Amino acid sequence: MDLTMFEAVMATMLAAFALTTWLSWRGGNERSDVRLLAALTGAWGTATAVAVAL
Repeated sequence: MDLTMFEAVMATMLAAFALTTWLSWRGGNERSDVRLLAALTGAWGTATAVAVAL
């Protein structure tokens, strides 16, 4: 699979969002903060999947 630079950057940012969400959850941050990060990660993951599919 050949990713464009745009898709590669989106995938890298998705990994960073996922890691940040996991570290926030493990660090004991407030649930509302973790939920916000999880929602952002999900939205970014959806956008990344759409970008790769097109």
